[in-house]
Amino acid sequence: MDNKDIRIAVLSICPAFNTTGYVVGSRVHAPQSDFLQSLSEIIPDYDFKVKADGGQADHAGQGKIKLPKSMLKMVASGDGLLEGRSPGDFINCEWRKQVGQYLRSEFAAPVKSCFAIVYTRAALEGDPESKFFVDQLEPEHTHALVAVIASGLDVNAEYEPPVSYKTFVKNLAGANNAFDILGRLSKQMDKHRDDTKEFRDSKNGLTKQIGILKDEVVRLVGMAKETDAHHTKWGTVAYEL
Repeated sequence: MDNKDIRIAVLSICPAFNTTGYVVGSRVHAPQSDFLQSLSEIIPDYDFKVKADGGQADHAGQGKIKLPKSMLKMVASGDGLLEGRSPGDFINCEWRKQVGQYLRSEFAAPVKSCFAIVYTRAALEGDPESKFFVDQLEPEHTHALVAVIASGLDVNAEYEPPVSYKTFVKNLAGANNAFDILGRLSKQMDKHRDDTKEFRDSKNGLTKQIGILKDEVVRLVGMAKETDAHHTKWGTVAYEL
């Protein structure tokens, strides 16, 4: 698809272009039309069927596009370093029906990387949970911008920034399948049961199950440590508009 044929809708869940109130996290300070035009010029080079590491994408049509350095001047970082900060360096504001404490915008880190979360129209229409967002598309829209993630960390597209403490707990409670240890354990056991004869033996099978469970627990503990380490060093920025 030629970039001249690309039309991008900004979904309501993408707050980066807000002009009143607050923006908590990454903000686009360039005119929306300029940002979308620049984004439309790089979309044709992105393969929505392949991950950044070359592997097959988990969900075709859902892209995490790393923006070129030329676009970094259009955005402001959503995070800042906490070292040296004092109580007066924070503000309290309501964001998404929750009151929280955030770094003032003057302490935002210089932008070193930025990603745009973009869905193709087909991907959005094919997701049964996205009907509300599909209704936000006009007939000419070919893609939808879901989020802009600008950071003081220079990372590649495979990096997933740790979620907040609250979101981590919500995910453990069932909000994210990646945290569903019982579901993942069941799938892993089914795979081993199908692939290996020794798994059918009660003793060997129990040993396998314990090993799989241990791996899942170690994975979640590692994610918890990464989350704690990140939020000890970095805070989220709020931009008062």
